[in-house]
Amino acid sequence: MRVELEVTLRCTSRCPACSRHCNFLEQPDSDMSAEQLGAFYASVQSRTSALGVVSVLGGEPMLHPEIGRISRELHRLRAAGKILRLQLITNGVLDHTDVQGLYDRVVVSRPAAKSHRCQLMAPADTGQQRRSCRVPHTCGVAVSAYGCYPCGAGGAIARLFWDGRYRMGGLPAAVEDFGDLEPLCSLCQRSARVPLLVRDHGSPRSKSFRKALRRRGVA
Repeated sequence: MRVELEVTLRCTSRCPACSRHCNFLEQPDSDMSAEQLGAFYASVQSRTSALGVVSVLGGEPMLHPEIGRISRELHRLRAAGKILRLQLITNGVLDHTDVQGLYDRVVVSRPAAKSHRCQLMAPADTGQQRRSCRVPHTCGVAVSAYGCYPCGAGGAIARLFWDGRYRMGGLPAAVEDFGDLEPLCSLCQRSARVPLLVRDHGSPRSKSFRKALRRRGVA
């Protein structure tokens, strides 16, 4: 299993099609607490098999006030063989030199270099041909202050559309434990065989997202 550890969903950027919805939702309560992080460390420590890759990201992970302590604790678990690979994903706006040596890999994902999907266009609305999405397996399940979800993009969609659906309190034994992901994946451009891109279409919102956003009081 792989894990994306979303230590915060606060961000220094407003990417036009952020898969975590950081570009239009203020999420000031999204910093993972010491208790939540401690529970995650304990769950990793108690697993009989190591996690494949743990990616620390956000939002912008360098905004978390305890990113140094988080990095050191994860590095300890990596050294103990409980994590096989540890990486940090940052937009590079804030200095990360103090922690970069604790990671196997640091990915600087600059906003201007991304090929953005139209995150608020549901394939269920657009009639796009779909494919089987492997993101929960290739990128990992997402752990955040809000719980554990099948993937990061799926977690953002689930929080927007439903209360508690697809959320677990801790790491599952396998991705399949989340159950039927079809309702979730039908709303995500990552499931589209040929995705709609912001560079071609702007940042439109299809009817399902417009309805969900109105329900949440977002214009």
